[in-house]
Amino acid sequence: MTLEIAQGALHEVRDVLECHPAVLDAFATTGTGDVLCRMAARKQEELQEALLEVTRSPHIARSTSVVVLSTVVEPRALPLLATHARGGGRAPAYRDRKSSRRPTR
Repeated sequence: MTLEIAQGALHEVRDVLECHPAVLDAFATTGTGDVLCRMAARKQEELQEALLEVTRSPHIARSTSVVVLSTVVEPRALPLLATHARGGGRAPAYRDRKSSRRPTR
């Protein structure tokens, strides 16, 4: 679920989300929404009730929910970590410029 919240109400929204058992995690975001919140429920009815409960907060102006149908790419961090371990954390153009510098005398 993406939440649009009242200006400056991030801490209040965090308190609401932390108290709800269906909330798995939440992240402050850029874009049209302010908070991305992952929720879990066993049944559609439970999910609907959880969504309604969370959005009753006066600090939440609007919510948009999305239901995941299937996984397209499994969660992964290893390729990114392996790139950084090889020194590939910066863009190639940056590495090329840096390696071609000559020592100053």
